[in-house]
Amino acid sequence: MRNKRATSDRLLSIWWFVILAIVGGGVVAGVFMFYSADVNVKKIDAEILYNRLAGCVVEHGYLVEGFGADTNVFEFCHLNSTVLEGGRYYFEIVLDGDGGFKILGGTAMLKEDSNIEKTVSAKNFPRGYSQVEKVLTSSSDMRNLKILAVSNMEGGAIVDEN
Repeated sequence: MRNKRATSDRLLSIWWFVILAIVGGGVVAGVFMFYSADVNVKKIDAEILYNRLAGCVVEHGYLVEGFGADTNVFEFCHLNSTVLEGGRYYFEIVLDGDGGFKILGGTAMLKEDSNIEKTVSAKNFPRGYSQVEKVLTSSSDMRNLKILAVSNMEGGAIVDEN
């Protein structure tokens, strides 16, 4: 009888190690798949920048009083100029018509690169987001306000040295 029990214990311990190997392999495979997944957040990042700019410049369909061609967008919209001019972002705010203006910020090369991405399937090119909004100026003129935001941020933490 004792011999039978020892054999069953050995058989049980073999299955125990097989189950441990399967569970351990599953955990390793899951961690590998999670960390090797390619997540491209450039488009979402550009949309966030667009929303920050649009929320700062337009309020209830009106162009915010005091915003014009000579406005420092970074101070007016409480944006970090170090991050936006660090080579990974670009934005453009254009108001058409008489007295219109064009304000640019960031790395201008990103605008052209994001246009190339529209015609060619490219994984590592910057992504842009743009919309035209109808706004009323302080003189009650209906104008088109175009805001373009481009991001080439790969993800991860942004470390500000200031």
